[in-house]
Amino acid sequence: MTLWSNLLATYDAVESASGILAESEGMSAGDARTALVPLNYMTFKSQLHVTLNADGGVINIEKDKKPVTVLAPCTEESKGRTSKVVANPLFDKLMYVDLNVEEEKTHCYLEQLNDWKGNNAKLNAVFQYVSHHSIWKDSERFGIKLEPCHADGKLSADANIGVRFSVILPGDMCPDLQDDADIRQQWQEYVGDRIGHGSVQQGYDEMGKPLFLRARNYPKKILATAGNAKLISSNDADGFTFRGRFANKDEALCVDLMSSEKAHAVLQWLIANNAKIQDTQAIVVWRVAPNVTELVSPFQDSFDIGLSVMDDEKTNADILREAEFASGRDYAQMFSKLLRGYGKPERMKQHESRVVIAIFDSASTGRLSVTYYKELDHHDYIESILQWHVDSSWTLTKYIDDAAVPFIGAPSVRDIIDASYSASDRTSEGYKKYTRYVEKQLVECMFNNNAMPSSILWNGYHKVTRPMAYDKAGTWFHHVDVVCGLWRKHYIEEWRRSNRTDKRQRDKSKQSGKGMISMKLEPERTDRDYLYGRLLALADAYEGKVLRNEKVPDRPTNAMKLMSNFSAKPNTTWGTLVHQLTPYFKPEFGYYWFQNEVDEVMSMFKPGDYESNKPLTPLYLLGYSAQRHESMERARLAKEAKKLQQ
Repeated sequence: MTLWSNLLATYDAVESASGILAESEGMSAGDARTALVPLNYMTFKSQLHVTLNADGGVINIEKDKKPVTVLAPCTEESKGRTSKVVANPLFDKLMYVDLNVEEEKTHCYLEQLNDWKGNNAKLNAVFQYVSHHSIWKDSERFGIKLEPCHADGKLSADANIGVRFSVILPGDMCPDLQDDADIRQQWQEYVGDRIGHGSVQQGYDEMGKPLFLRARNYPKKILATAGNAKLISSNDADGFTFRGRFANKDEALCVDLMSSEKAHAVLQWLIANNAKIQDTQAIVVWRVAPNVTELVSPFQDSFDIGLSVMDDEKTNADILREAEFASGRDYAQMFSKLLRGYGKPERMKQHESRVVIAIFDSASTGRLSVTYYKELDHHDYIESILQWHVDSSWTLTKYIDDAAVPFIGAPSVRDIIDASYSASDRTSEGYKKYTRYVEKQLVECMFNNNAMPSSILWNGYHKVTRPMAYDKAGTWFHHVDVVCGLWRKHYIEEWRRSNRTDKRQRDKSKQSGKGMISMKLEPERTDRDYLYGRLLALADAYEGKVLRNEKVPDRPTNAMKLMSNFSAKPNTTWGTLVHQLTPYFKPEFGYYWFQNEVDEVMSMFKPGDYESNKPLTPLYLLGYSAQRHESMERARLAKEAKKLQQ
């Protein structure tokens, strides 16, 4: 199926939620930003609330502190209007509902309202008020100062303020017109009569759907951060739009009006409720039906995914215990079981459906592009996420109520961005642009089986090899672990590719175990870079212990200070590092333990590897992190054993 077909199928599955507003605490009207917009309706930002009586007299005018989003009736033309004079049927900007601002636009508004208001008392009250009064002038009576026109006659920002109406009638319990079911029904019937319900099918449109009435305009406001961008646009009749290919726009594009309304409405709803939005980019993942938005997120780390899909009856203590997995194999088995069954085997039957992953981005002010589209069975979707979380897993830390909780798993997309981008200002254009790039690249990597992007890998590597650029050591340690997870996935992918293409390499890899790097320390691994990383971690851990004993735990170790040099010239820098540690070589500081550990690692070097001074590859980071976590675990166990003896 196509994106369009999946949107229409999704609309059919969720149509019953059409028009239901989310709760909006502290607002004078329901906030419709997350609502599924009914057909022939749109979301409308209003800040001016006019309350009338049955005769069209003003009772009150209020100005909200912030614009309130409501559902408002619209026409096909007004939903996608730009500079052309086209009025909304009921709620509109001040320039359209005040004769003293722009008379031409207000006449357009009144003409349309008069055509569909019929005998509805509320609509007639609005018609009478707008025909004979000025909101601009009346607002002064209620302490609201508006200046819709400058001294030179040009319109100001106040002319664009949105206006909504309420009408108080005796015995009526719903004065707000945006919530009035009768008005909504009357508008739908009017539009149906106007466009001709039950029209004869004229064939099929460009999307392969039955064509009854051709859409002439297409909605904007699909993505809030790119409000004027349209997914479909064919209203440009000038320039090079059709020249050389089509005689007119009808030949260029033909979409059924009802199909367009449904597809755009449900897409706007999906983006508002279920999208990962960064600047003008929106990544949307949804199940076509049922339970449209109930999915495992591809952007969370393994810990948060575990929380979201764990059995409801489990306590937080249970979850935290299970987060501290004993080994990589335990983690892979448990996470696999958790994702494939969502913790309960019977739930798998509920998830037999299609999952759509789509990325939308606004390349220009008026155009919204589909930059990525993938459709998967739900089983394949889960398997893709599972593969990502198993391959890129590492020992990470989660902070819950200021308590550090270690767990094995994959990092979140946010952690990956922070670990691979140097700037700390998240509001900068550079950060936003990089975030859009990383999110899109990781989605493609996760669901297209693409290689881990080298730019992200190397950005992270170069950042964490400069620990002195960090303000907090804890942040640096966390970023090191995140980057190790990414490089582990890279090495695993590299190993798999070589195994698929080269039988000799496959046999060699099986014997050496190269490529399938464990997230735990591998004492038998003899790779030069991995061993040098272990040496650096031992020096770091030893000096860190000394500094804590001397009550200066915040002082950076020499291993951290020399890390950049160490990666460039490991043999020379190791000699310098040992020389600087010499004053600390005392029995009371655990020198014999340190020397034994170093000797054990040194014995693992192949002939000539230790003496080589060539730069290290990122594999040394994995050796450093694995050795560091191993040392921390030993210290923790020793501390617990000492407590038991006491």
